[in-house]
Amino acid sequence: MYNRIIVVEIITVFFATFSMALSILIYESRLSLLLEKSEYLFRYYNLFCTIALICCVVCKYQTYLKWYVSRGLMSEHDTVFTTGWWKKMFLEILIIMIAPYPFLQSITYQEYIDQYKVDITYNVNDILFCFSFLRSFLFLRCSLVVS
Repeated sequence: MYNRIIVVEIITVFFATFSMALSILIYESRLSLLLEKSEYLFRYYNLFCTIALICCVVCKYQTYLKWYVSRGLMSEHDTVFTTGWWKKMFLEILIIMIAPYPFLQSITYQEYIDQYKVDITYNVNDILFCFSFLRSFLFLRCSLVVS
């Protein structure tokens, strides 16, 4: 049963890595004429990876629960909600959901700085891209589970 936990963790790391690599590729391809046409496709691949990552997190908690039941540490009637694990799962899903999305591409954040009399415009996806590196905790957790 513990092998299933390791497999789910490795699949989670795969989707997190692939999603981060796609985010970097999308960010860097904005200046490239070669990848300009496939940028749209990369955005939807990234969305698919984010959704798959959320599903993997839910599967991971279900697998942990089954493992605890098989070891006799919890009863068969326990669920993710009755054990209180839903709080950690929800926090993890919120961190994973911080990612660039294809439908946010045209939305910008504009700010005016009086001191320098400058308008600064940010893409919302660029801000989400910066914070999407919070997913790197998945690599650390996987390495701790596997070792």
